Amino acid sequence: YKMNNCYCGKESNYEKCCKPYILGEKLPKTAEDAMRSRYTAYIVGGVDYIYDTHNPKTRGNLSKEEIKHWSESTKWNKLEIIETVNGEDKDSEGIVEFKGYYTEKGKTSFHHERAVFKKTGDKWMYDSALSTQKTIKKDVKIGRNDPCPCGSEKKYKKCCGKN
Repeated sequence: YKMNNCYCGKESNYEKCCKPYILGEKLPKTAEDAMRSRYTAYIVGGVDYIYDTHNPKTRGNLSKEEIKHWSESTKWNKLEIIETVNGEDKDSEGIVEFKGYYTEKGKTSFHHERAVFKKTGDKWMYDSALSTQKTIKKDVKIGRNDPCPCGSEKKYKKCCGKN
């Protein structure tokens, strides 16, 4: 993530990119933008936004406290969008396959999911994950000379792997 880019990875700053969605000033036009803004909300502590953009029918017992804990205990490093199927402004459903790289308790891992988004009126809602690709891989081995997963384009040993 470069300093002038949004946390979601787009080359525009947070103020113009995801912040208006998280504050409820604008609605994302696409499923991918909804996904990107939900990822960013985890970084900036937008608990209400994450909760409110999760379909109540599929949310189950997920609480704002759980979202807050996950947001605060995890350092999100980078979002990688792998594939988007439909999910355009004219669609009512879309799939966004992504990998979210994070560090938790000193271990770097990633969350890989094919997320289903459904549109209610003009609002894209996270609905569910397609189980075929829902994988959480623990302890990704990063070599000291590998690029840092935070996206800084520095070597891991000179960036997040310093200590």
